[in-house]
Amino acid sequence: NFGFLFALAILYTQQENWARAVVCAEELVRRQPDNRQFRSLLQEIRSSAETDQPRVIAKGGKPPAQYERDDWDF
Repeated sequence: NFGFLFALAILYTQQENWARAVVCAEELVRRQPDNRQFRSLLQEIRSSAETDQPRVIAKGGKPPAQYERDDWDF
């Protein structure tokens, strides 16, 4: 359900839980890659995460372990 994932992404963003917000937004984009709103949301979350916590994205562009989706069931 896109509405549920979108709401989760917003909730996690408000809580500044960047890792989970990014995962939700990435899943939205994965499911609807042509949706501008979802792509914009993902970009904004990534930008906020980098501004607030510069080490969220590791050097070389590889995400840290907290971005792993193994424990997420979408």
